[in-house]
Amino acid sequence: LKPLRFIDLVCYFDSSNTQKCMNIYSICGGNPGFWAYFDINESFRDNICRVFLHKESQLYKIGIHEVSTHLRELNVYTTLLASLAEGREKLNDIFNHTLYSRPKISVYLKNLMSHEYVEKVFSYEAPGDVNVKKGVYRISDPMLQFWFRFIYPHLGEIGIISAEEFYDKYIASDISLHTGQYFCKICNEYLHILNEKNCLPFVYSKCGEWVGKSGTIDIVAQNDKRDTLLGFCNYAYDGM
Repeated sequence: LKPLRFIDLVCYFDSSNTQKCMNIYSICGGNPGFWAYFDINESFRDNICRVFLHKESQLYKIGIHEVSTHLRELNVYTTLLASLAEGREKLNDIFNHTLYSRPKISVYLKNLMSHEYVEKVFSYEAPGDVNVKKGVYRISDPMLQFWFRFIYPHLGEIGIISAEEFYDKYIASDISLHTGQYFCKICNEYLHILNEKNCLPFVYSKCGEWVGKSGTIDIVAQNDKRDTLLGFCNYAYDGM
């Protein structure tokens, strides 16, 4: 089954609080099985503390559980996912961090991609490719991205410090950056709806992301005449 859309999540929670829905979507994505763990009436901080940051929490070890269900050599896969979650998108960056051989990394990344845990990102086609960043890998599952970015590196402290201390120490400062990644997906979804309803200056036939060496254009959309729509998605959240 394909992941459900952000608009489906909004309908599921029957909420007009777009920010709260966006926050939940940035962790759960389009998997309604995860939506049920979150309470739209609680703060984002309280939800994360309750769902992840106690040893009896429902999703305390969700990352390990997900990967171990389908793959062996758990230590290798968790190391690679943690490296990706911290923003090492290039094979060479992963190599320098893990010291695994490049051929080994490539094989394991392919296995992760076959289970749709990781995706290889291709930049939108543009004349010339001097400034394009090639061979970029990202975790495709929002839940795994969140868990390996914020929970996995400090898993041993859960149960030692309080959930609130853990959140304030390891999550609060960077949660806005995480949520912002998925804000782009929400913007893409909304743009697609407008495109289908002919509510844009032109109807585009291609849409993607331009991944540059010195920056990224979040949305690039074009029609057959090469009329171009560019979108930059900026999101700020105070972490509460």
